[in-house]
Amino acid sequence: MLKIISCLIPPLLVILLSIVCELVSKAFINSNHKFIPYLIYAILGILSSVFIYFIILKFNLSRPFLGGTKEFIRGLEIGLIASLFSGLLFGLFNKTGFQFNTFLDDIHLKMLANLGPSFLEEVGFRGGLVQSLGSLYGKVVACLGGSVPFGMAHLAGKLFGQPVGIMHVIGTMSAGLLLTLVYLKFGLFAAIACHWTWNSFCSSWIRTLSLAQKGGAQIFEGAWTTIAVLLCISFLLMYFVKGFNFLK
Repeated sequence: MLKIISCLIPPLLVILLSIVCELVSKAFINSNHKFIPYLIYAILGILSSVFIYFIILKFNLSRPFLGGTKEFIRGLEIGLIASLFSGLLFGLFNKTGFQFNTFLDDIHLKMLANLGPSFLEEVGFRGGLVQSLGSLYGKVVACLGGSVPFGMAHLAGKLFGQPVGIMHVIGTMSAGLLLTLVYLKFGLFAAIACHWTWNSFCSSWIRTLSLAQKGGAQIFEGAWTTIAVLLCISFLLMYFVKGFNFLK
């Protein structure tokens, strides 16, 4: 029981610190410098992830599997592929049309802002919860722990007025499964890279597909096409890429 409670500490800290980061960054939203809130959000997220990493070591949880540069690049590739297919399929099946001329607008700000959440959530969920569950109970439990709680944690968005619904929760659970498999096969740096790429370009697709007034990320990430893409890539990783080295 004590081991299970210890496993839950990192993701609980993620939820708490994510709320703090959101509140602090919003205090600077009216700054004269547009990039200030994004920079603060990124710095707070990275510092919070470092804090959680040391908590993981302090509670003698299993040390996260980091990976290296090649694995980081692999994570970027998987994130880009998932984003590309999700965006194109959403537009084709929903017949929303594409405004590709707006796709890269403010992409540098989005990439900056999403550094914090990517580090924070991956260190807490994949490096903390998934790593510990995998070491204690095996791959299946690790995958469940990295997907179900991750999706449920996004309900915290309701605190900030986000229209989080059941489909968005299922979508983020699917994303959590993919990120968990990326972590198990390539390491923490790869999971961070995949998460960062996905989040950064999610905003671009929302603009390109004219979804800002229809629910934004909740609509895009909760679409059946997006869920199908995430699950298909997860299946390919699960059956066609050798991995799980840290559990051997």
